[in-house]
Amino acid sequence: MIITAESMSVSVILKMMIKNRIEAIIKGIRLRTQVREYGFSMMELIAVISVLSILTAIAVPAFSDWRDRAAMSNLHGTLMAHMKQGRVKAMAENRDVMVEFDPVKFNLAMPPVPLPVIGKAYVFDALQVGSVRAVPPIEEERLVLVSDFSDHITITKKGVVNGLFVKFSGSGTAKNITFVLTSTNPSVAVKTITINLLGRAY
Repeated sequence: MIITAESMSVSVILKMMIKNRIEAIIKGIRLRTQVREYGFSMMELIAVISVLSILTAIAVPAFSDWRDRAAMSNLHGTLMAHMKQGRVKAMAENRDVMVEFDPVKFNLAMPPVPLPVIGKAYVFDALQVGSVRAVPPIEEERLVLVSDFSDHITITKKGVVNGLFVKFSGSGTAKNITFVLTSTNPSVAVKTITINLLGRAY
């Protein structure tokens, strides 16, 4: 067999073409394997939404209970502090200090109509107990709204619905009385504040 220069050049060209083609295929395969895929499949998305729904169903009631318990604790602490402060103030200034519950206040009707706020407010150092008062109260008084803590809490006295007050005398004494703080949330424990004859709150 006679091998000419022409046949050798054709053979070399074919080998080079085959070699280049193989290299291109291999390079393409490597590029495809290096490409990362982004995004979520439909099943992954459904699984994530399901897990979030379950967590939300568990967390929301727990957070609501925690918020109501915190509000009850804050209101109880505030009322307890005012009772102790009332006794100290009465002894320091040698005068009667009143803490009035369910103060009667004016609305915006003409003429003004007194509206009772039952179990939802009290006035520390009240200077006009039992009278129809203006809104806001006079400067020396401090109006405390239960709604500032929670709309679910009510303050009552054992055996009395409204119209109650505590009077600390100049000697620090007071009538024996117990206040009950209740919440419409059944998971929140009832709290009480008792004032003994010596005017001490516990």
